[in-house]
Amino acid sequence: MDKGIPLATRIGYTGTPIDKTERVFGDYIDKYTMRQAIADGVTLEIVYEGRTHNAEVPDDDAMDKMFKDVFHDYTLPEHLQIMRAGGRKASRRGTWSITI
Repeated sequence: MDKGIPLATRIGYTGTPIDKTERVFGDYIDKYTMRQAIADGVTLEIVYEGRTHNAEVPDDDAMDKMFKDVFHDYTLPEHLQIMRAGGRKASRRGTWSITI
């Protein structure tokens, strides 16, 4: 199109412009930002809450306590099924890890 109609006006519509967009199409005619969309109620704000968790446990008793804490709402048959599917193994540092 650039070669066939070199002086034509080009208009692009995008929701996610990249750096190349301005180089190809020129300056923006109008912008509708994410903040405007949230204020208008068109888009919900995304809230990210980062969390960390230490999954290492030092010994068998601590692992049993953690298992009870995590799976306290499960029935005995469900506990047994989880225990069959997962396993405990010691790491080189002497701590335990569980795989489910």
